[in-house]
Amino acid sequence: MTIEIHEPELERLVQQEIRSGRYQNVDELLTEAIRALREKSTGGTGFFSLTPHRTREEAGAHIREARKGTRLPEGMTIRDLIDKGRA
Repeated sequence: MTIEIHEPELERLVQQEIRSGRYQNVDELLTEAIRALREKSTGGTGFFSLTPHRTREEAGAHIREARKGTRLPEGMTIRDLIDKGRA
């Protein structure tokens, strides 16, 4: 199989990873990349899971769990936070 890379930046990144010695060849790099994508899509630790059919209750429970201990500083409103993010 032949795979072509059309993005110069992507080709540079692939070559850089191989030159670094972390990967011996493109096959090894792609294998690791695909494993990482599969792990992420099957319930990795990222904020958003790629689980396609989550019930509303499960989604709500997930959000509540992720928010535990997260509080705005005293006197700050959500609007203040939004405005700060835009600055």
